[in-house]
Amino acid sequence: MNIKLIYFLNLLIMLSSLAYARINHATGLTSYGNSVHNISTGLDYVTIQEAINAIETLDGHTILVEKGTYYEHIVVNKSLSLVGANPHETIIDGGHGGNLMNITANNVKISGFTLRNSGDDPCHAVYSLSSNNEISCNILTNNSDAVKLFESFNNTISGNNITNNKNGISLSHSSNNNVTGNNVEDNEYGIKITWSSDDNNVTRNKVEDNEYGIYIYACSNSFLQHNLLNNNQYGLGVDGVKFDHFLHEIDESNLVNHKPVYYLKNKHKLAINSSSYPQIGFLALINSTSISIEGINLTKNKQGLTIAYTNDTKIQNNIIANNDLGMHLYNSSNNTISGNNITNNGNDGIWLRSFSNYNRITKNNITSNYYDGIFLSRSSNNIISGNNIIANKDDGVRLYTSSGHNSISENNIVNNEKGIYLSPSSDHSIISRNNITNNKNGITISWSSEINVTRNTIMNNNDYGIFIHASSNNSITRNNITNNNMGIRFQESSNNNIYGNNFITNTRNVYDDSWDSPSTLASINTWNDDYPRGGNYWSDYEEKYPNATKLNNSDIWDTPYIIDENNIDHYPIIPEFSSITLVLPLMIATLVVIILVAGKETSRS
Repeated sequence: MNIKLIYFLNLLIMLSSLAYARINHATGLTSYGNSVHNISTGLDYVTIQEAINAIETLDGHTILVEKGTYYEHIVVNKSLSLVGANPHETIIDGGHGGNLMNITANNVKISGFTLRNSGDDPCHAVYSLSSNNEISCNILTNNSDAVKLFESFNNTISGNNITNNKNGISLSHSSNNNVTGNNVEDNEYGIKITWSSDDNNVTRNKVEDNEYGIYIYACSNSFLQHNLLNNNQYGLGVDGVKFDHFLHEIDESNLVNHKPVYYLKNKHKLAINSSSYPQIGFLALINSTSISIEGINLTKNKQGLTIAYTNDTKIQNNIIANNDLGMHLYNSSNNTISGNNITNNGNDGIWLRSFSNYNRITKNNITSNYYDGIFLSRSSNNIISGNNIIANKDDGVRLYTSSGHNSISENNIVNNEKGIYLSPSSDHSIISRNNITNNKNGITISWSSEINVTRNTIMNNNDYGIFIHASSNNSITRNNITNNNMGIRFQESSNNNIYGNNFITNTRNVYDDSWDSPSTLASINTWNDDYPRGGNYWSDYEEKYPNATKLNNSDIWDTPYIIDENNIDHYPIIPEFSSITLVLPLMIATLVVIILVAGKETSRS
């Protein structure tokens, strides 16, 4: 009987304890009793939010939170110090349901917590919309943004362990903040400072094993010192949209993979090579002239090489590989980019942007980049010549948005999505003597005019050799257009001149989208020059017109080649040699290029 009585009493005590325990995600914690204390008043509370909301809690008070897991989404609207008893054991868990802490008051201090499991993007562990706050000595993990400052000024973020978040520390429209002494690991972005977040100090942070280490975009006067950026997929990146966005103080005490960062401004006649700069973790040239960069290896950063407002520079014989963006020129002109290996970058190989004019890009190997081999945006009068542009996942060469008067010549453009792609207003450019083979698509001209496409080998492209979309007054002459699915395709593009070309064994020599889409306007173009210069050679001509004869003993057939009722080659050309004789050298040249590429890939592996 005594045993039964003791058992009953123990059971009663246990049930009473469970009833007393506050395990309620809706109200906010897994703990026992009143475990949240206002040190300034001596009052105790069940939840953190209850303590903040209490009428007795005033600005300047300190709230101490005992060990436990608190399932809360907290609004800090008073100038308080929230202190966890132990950052490993005082846990605020958002349950993937939204921001953990919204700080709307100024002069708030948050320390000693684990902050975890905010909701998906754009939810944050700590979201500050106020100023003069301190976020220190916390563990922040498994959140969208661990710490997000928005229009938030004069804050200090220090001594935190920030791991496994989408963004570790993110500043937007937030200036004069101190980010110091944090351990930032295994996030997508470690530290991201963007959009008019000026005059921030980022010092003595350990930023490791993130996808992007530190990224600065569209802000000015960042001060970086003694940061360690190791084993990130891409260590450091700086970008912007105007001159001030490239003005930062970033010295050699910052290390990328144990090598110093060189963020060089206002330099003139400087030689950068393996002797003068034997170890380079990151390299940028800002507002400089007459620089030589030769024989160095630039790897594993957001940009392999950043050139902004820098002119008359020679970039030769470097390896620029395994960055996010290989080489970035912003508003930089009269530079020479020659003999470089630019390969396996996660974005474009070379990006010329915002009035980067009169540059020469020659004799580079630009291969296996994830987007475009060479991308020009609002950049004109550049020469792209003699490059091997091979196996880039998107376009070999792309001219975009008012990139006119450029010359693309004598390049091997092989195994890309599109060989060459010209889009809006890339007018008055020349595409000549290129080998454009084995791409999905050869040349695309979209919303552009006065393009001269001449003397190219356009061969073995899976879809079309040339596609002209919404473009007029272009000239397509003296090209060998061979073994493509469509030799040339049109979509609502009229008043173009196409003559002197060899159309050989394409599945369809010409295709107009209007043929299968009545709502699409028909394209009406000119297919021949005047007699006796003639039109084009068509490899299927004799099959279609077996009774045709020479016109006046010339090298022109007497019967027009009819494409459709609006498009007729009135003077189709008789070749001086057979089509197989014409195609064979092109096939051999293409095979040689493929063998060379395969050899390079084998040696690299």
